[in-house]
Amino acid sequence: MPELAEVAFFARQWNAGMDASVMRVTTHSSARVFRESPAKRIASTLKGQALTEILTAGKQAAFRFSTDIWLGIHLGMSGRLFTDGSRENLAPWAEGDKPPQPTHDRLVLHMSNGTALVFNDPRMFGLVRLYRGDTTPPWWAAIPPALSSPLFTLDVLKKVLDSHPGVLLKSLLLDQRYFPGIGNWMADEIMWRTRLSPHNRVRALGNKEVRLLYKTIREVCNDAMEVVSKSWYPAPDNWLFNHRWKRGGRCPRDGASLLYEQIGGRTACWCEKCQRQIKNYELKIKN
Repeated sequence: MPELAEVAFFARQWNAGMDASVMRVTTHSSARVFRESPAKRIASTLKGQALTEILTAGKQAAFRFSTDIWLGIHLGMSGRLFTDGSRENLAPWAEGDKPPQPTHDRLVLHMSNGTALVFNDPRMFGLVRLYRGDTTPPWWAAIPPALSSPLFTLDVLKKVLDSHPGVLLKSLLLDQRYFPGIGNWMADEIMWRTRLSPHNRVRALGNKEVRLLYKTIREVCNDAMEVVSKSWYPAPDNWLFNHRWKRGGRCPRDGASLLYEQIGGRTACWCEKCQRQIKNYELKIKN
């Protein structure tokens, strides 16, 4: 599933249509991605409108057009944004993955500068929605502040943790109400960098662990935006990221075999050697 930085990377691909006008819109009108805003309405509303702004927040992207029209896109599990000319060069999700197939193009904006902006989604868990008004769309305004922003403070994190003492920390990190943009690989990266086992529940965290967790959440978000959103993959080899995708991977910190386990309904990748239960050791905080 596209996470914070992947969404930013894909949204950036539509920069090719900036300031150009929509000449024609092609859709799969019956596709599930149009469950909130009908495809025909989107096509008729966008025609003749110029793309003026591209925004991303959490796992969502918003494209602002002239006359206060907003196109919102959630990439879901398998969605990708690109220009039709870059289809063959688009980085795959996984080794052996084929380029996005035209049969999975759910929305294509044919722009006045000759560019075709494509939303491709094989599994159709994504969402396309339309808003027209001089205010921010309600669905955009509802997204929590970015985790790298000054609005995400240590006190904000403490309040979230205090409200969910019995929840697995890994599961809580995936809750978009509090941690917009964090998905499975980012949650695993945060847990690994803090040396916390995914089996730890929130109530096990002490003040030192909470401070480290806060620092690491911001660090992972900033690192992801600096690397993945700009140049895609691979990430630096000293991240867990590069080692977690294939079974048989090894921890870049200590060389131990990585474990894969269903925890809280999601597959967690972690190192049993360096990520232990809090009750068995104390984290050392770097000042």
